[in-house]
Formats: sequence, C-alpha cells, structure tokens
Amino acid sequence: MAKYITASEAARRLGVTDKTVRLWLEKGTYGLQAHHSAKNRLAILETDIERIKRERDLYQDEKQDTTDIIGRIKDLEAKYAALEEKCTELEKRMDERVTELPVPTFATSAIDQIPRAQKRIVERNRDVSPDKELPPGCILARDFARMHGVAPETFRDHFMKGLGRGLEVKDKVEVSDRPKPGRSKETEYYLTPEQQQAALDFWRRYDIPFKKPDQTEE
Repeated sequence: MAKYITASEAARRLGVTDKTVRLWLEKGTYGLQAHHSAKNRLAILETDIERIKRERDLYQDEKQDTTDIIGRIKDLEAKYAALEEKCTELEKRMDERVTELPVPTFATSAIDQIPRAQKRIVERNRDVSPDKELPPGCILARDFARMHGVAPETFRDHFMKGLGRGLEVKDKVEVSDRPKPGRSKETEYYLTPEQQQAALDFWRRYDIPFKKPDQTEE
C-alpha cells in the first residue's frame, strides 16, 4: 500500500523548507505531485520523496567532483607558473654567465697585417672558437667578393668554373680551401694575400667590374 507523508516531513527529509516543497509542487519540479488529505494538508507519496532525494544526492556528488577537478586544475596552473618562473631565472643566469666568458682575440701582429677594409670583415665574422680563425691576411672568398662589389655566386664561378672562350682548360682564380669549422664534411674557400692580388688581376684581365675597398668601381 502506498505511503504518504506531509509537506513538512518531505521538506525535513530533503533538507529544504516547507515553502520550497510547496513551490516544487506548484511548478511540478522533479515531477512532484500531491493531493489534499485534509484542509491545508498535503499528502505526498513517500516514494517520490525518496526518488528526489537520490537525484539531489547524485547531483551534489557530481557538483563536488567538478569542484575537485577545478581545484586540481588551479593547483596545476600554480605549479606551472612556478616552474616557468624558475626557467626564466635559470635562463637569465645562463645569459649572465655567457656574457662573462672571455672572447679570444687575434694577435695584434696578425690584425695589423690585414688591410683596413678586410679587417672590418674579419672583425664582423670573428667567432669565439679559435679554430674558425683564418691564417693572417687571409679572407673568406664570399667576403672578398662582397668587399669588391662582386656577387659571391659570380666569384664562385670564377674559381670553380673559370673563364676563357675556346679554351679547353679555363682560366680560373686560384683559392685555398679547408673543412668548414663545425661542419667537417663541408668545404669553405678563402684567399691568401697573394691570391687576392691574383684575383684582382683576373678581374682586370676579363673586364669584370669591381671596386676597391672604400673606392669607386673600376
């Protein structure tokens, strides 16, 4: 036999006020219904109240789970921010240590032997690794070309392919080479002071436009 309880008892079991239960009945919330057992006295099925209690308990559990997840996310965000701050501080310390490292320099006698325009290029390309330094007075082929207003690609053809019509053996600019520092399988080309002068003579011989450092084009 179905058992009925009053609105006050339903409110007590659900942990809400009588007014809330009556409002649910008025709006049909949770599908709640009742009938009047006496004047101003409501009779509500006990099974309906038990069902509503289970639904509300389940909702509270899900709400609590969501709150826990949000809390964990906030904790992770705080830990990430702390780690990011530590990384920034470490990077700053590393930069300071690198700045304090001494930078090797060329011997004064070697620098003095290099013409002023070439010296500027050497200074621009100076590296902290001593094995990247060229012999005194030497200059990389690409820098030599740029210094004289000749495209590096064009100059490369001058010492790789050469010039001279109808000749089986082309006239080429003589250059020196060595393994590229840090890339032993690659080759880089440079000119000694004698080869630099020979290259200028080569350009004059074949009417290749060039300019002397700090001067107009020949």
